[in-house]
Amino acid sequence: FGIFTELKNWSTVVRNSRKDRQARVKITSEGMKALIILNGDYSGTSQKNLLGVNADGECMRIMMKYSEVEIVRNALDIEKAVKKYCEEHKDTKPKRIHFHYSGHGVESDMVQIDPSQMIDEKTFLGVNPTGGCMIGCSGELYSVHDLKIELLKCNPDKLTLTLDCCRSSGMPQRGNERYVKLRHKEPIKIADQLKIAVIYGTSDLHTARDANTFTQELFKVYQEMGEISILQIVSKVNKSWQDRFIFHQICKHDIIEAGDNWKCYMWPNPDSFKSNGNIENDTDTMMVDTQEDEGQEDRNAEMRSMKDMMNILMEKVVSLENGQDGPRNRKVPRKQE
Repeated sequence: FGIFTELKNWSTVVRNSRKDRQARVKITSEGMKALIILNGDYSGTSQKNLLGVNADGECMRIMMKYSEVEIVRNALDIEKAVKKYCEEHKDTKPKRIHFHYSGHGVESDMVQIDPSQMIDEKTFLGVNPTGGCMIGCSGELYSVHDLKIELLKCNPDKLTLTLDCCRSSGMPQRGNERYVKLRHKEPIKIADQLKIAVIYGTSDLHTARDANTFTQELFKVYQEMGEISILQIVSKVNKSWQDRFIFHQICKHDIIEAGDNWKCYMWPNPDSFKSNGNIENDTDTMMVDTQEDEGQEDRNAEMRSMKDMMNILMEKVVSLENGQDGPRNRKVPRKQE
């Protein structure tokens, strides 16, 4: 009987644990919303129909099972579908909105112009969106940038997007509409993209400041930490700015990760740290190559001198923050000869 009693108690524990787990899932899923747009039927346009979209939708629906999911199929105008969704959820303030799109896409490099729409006598106004776009089942383009702007109107705590579509350039011209084709950009090979890490000192469509610059803040972080994982630079620099109540600028990176291809890469000296075979995204788990050489003391003295110089420069630069600070892309008029 002792064994049966023990099994009964164990069964009760399992049931209670399952109930607790289900309760936690329910709590964490509150306010989790998802909009899934599946465009596969492009009949009447120059685009081919897509057969894999339905399978994409089922996969995403299963992964989003703890969210309030709305699925839109074959949206003729993606912009209208998104705006309708945002209007219905504008006052909900969800914890997270996830947007998924499967369908045709394009990196639009064709700017449609209308001679009747001009900013001034020398400047035409572009009619269609450019850059990364999704293609509605009617052939209408919807900019990914405009998509982000619209979804943010729901005021989510987090906004995530998965875009399963082409990003190649070019769109066929239609009718007698006039277009300007932007300068050709050569695609970078996949193998070469895995080699490239780009860190932008500011975010899309924002200016870079001339005081408390990205480079200066990166140097400040470097002084405090020494060599740093390249994957941590953006996080550390943005946190350093925020700790000093500098909120007008954030940096971001464009790094394609495949396994651990960038995990052990250190800035600025890739050879200054060695992996211990179980490296994490924290400098505490990295082994430092402590091999000394005769010039170590000289380098330490040079670093201290650079630090003192940087502190003096920072004090002078900060004084410009409220006065002469401004965009780095400000145009300076040339002197007349």
